[in-house]
Amino acid sequence: MTFSLPVFIRTLMAIFGGYGVGICASFGMIPVSLWLFTNNTHDAIFIGLMFSYLFAFMAFIWCFCCKNTVHCIRDIGLASVTLMGLYYLFPVEVMS
Repeated sequence: MTFSLPVFIRTLMAIFGGYGVGICASFGMIPVSLWLFTNNTHDAIFIGLMFSYLFAFMAFIWCFCCKNTVHCIRDIGLASVTLMGLYYLFPVEVMS
């Protein structure tokens, strides 16, 4: 019963942190997909949404792969900040 609180925190981080990383990935991958794949903004948004599922799933798995609960919280926060930083550092032009 000593591991019940860290498992509960990891479960909450997996659910809500994975959702948050997915949202940040959907925004952060738009400039990346504009640069790498296509020059069409609508296609870039679609590609960003598809990548958000991948990042959310990776964050969910990562929450239970970490050795320490604090590392789980730190890594999910760093991933979110990095992905949103991509969005704010490389702004997307106004969509038509």
